[in-house]
Amino acid sequence: METFYKDKLNEERSALQQNQEELMSFKERLAESIKQNQRLHEEISTLKKEGQRLQRQSVSRSRHQQCEQHQQEHKLRLAEMETFYKDKLNEERSVLKIKEEELKSTKMRLQEIEMLHEQQKKQRLNAGMKSSCLRCEKNEQDHKERIAEMETFYREKLQLTK
Repeated sequence: METFYKDKLNEERSALQQNQEELMSFKERLAESIKQNQRLHEEISTLKKEGQRLQRQSVSRSRHQQCEQHQQEHKLRLAEMETFYKDKLNEERSVLKIKEEELKSTKMRLQEIEMLHEQQKKQRLNAGMKSSCLRCEKNEQDHKERIAEMETFYREKLQLTK
């Protein structure tokens, strides 16, 4: 019986030894798995950071593209505005030129009328007529006032168009 117990004890020791070796092997594999898991986590972290960097870069590129697109649209609108205002400027210059010609023509007619009045006045004086005729003087005064009003009117028009 004693040998039976010794054999049993040896078997148990052997099984215990085998279990301890398996436990050590398991611990080694577990330690290796933990290390590998940590490496994978580090890689995941690195990849996440790289992904975020690439995403920011992508957003930055798309913003840059949007800026370029806005810049193109802005340039196009500026060109359209420039064309519009150049056309308006040319129209206003044409109107101004016509108004200046009208003013010049009116001034010339007024000068002709004044010269004609002066000639008539001299003729009356030479013919012995006095310019004491109240009606003639009144007409002459009215005429001069109208001339001054017209000249003021056209000057104001010219200043408004400039």
